[in-house]
Amino acid sequence: MEFKIRSVVLPLVIINIALFFIQILVPGFTESFILVGSDIFSRPWILLTSMFLHGGGYHLLVNMYALILFGGILEQKIGPKRLLLLYFASGLIAAFLSSFFYARALGASGAIYGVIGGLIMIMPQLRLLFLFFIPMPLW
Repeated sequence: MEFKIRSVVLPLVIINIALFFIQILVPGFTESFILVGSDIFSRPWILLTSMFLHGGGYHLLVNMYALILFGGILEQKIGPKRLLLLYFASGLIAAFLSSFFYARALGASGAIYGVIGGLIMIMPQLRLLFLFFIPMPLW
């Protein structure tokens, strides 16, 4: 029996939402896993863990909406394994670079921007409705 990954977008969304509820319910959870710029070499795992933390409900909602919207389209084009690789590589690179500019950071935004960048490269003429009625290219 061969295990085949069909979609990674929904599991990523579920993990992010579950960890957000843990952030709310478990005191000190966020502090333990947030990206602290001065700690990246002594606690390198925070480059990864900070990608699954969010600063509030709106932050989570916007990131997960973008992941579902853009990640779903890109996943159809490049497949789930490549999308997952792009998501984690973008998130880790963004976390590493942000550690030089911010004392503390959290969120999936770097990973989401990587997904959007990948989609722009593959489908540069994809049109979105800016302000819900003005068509414009994704780039």
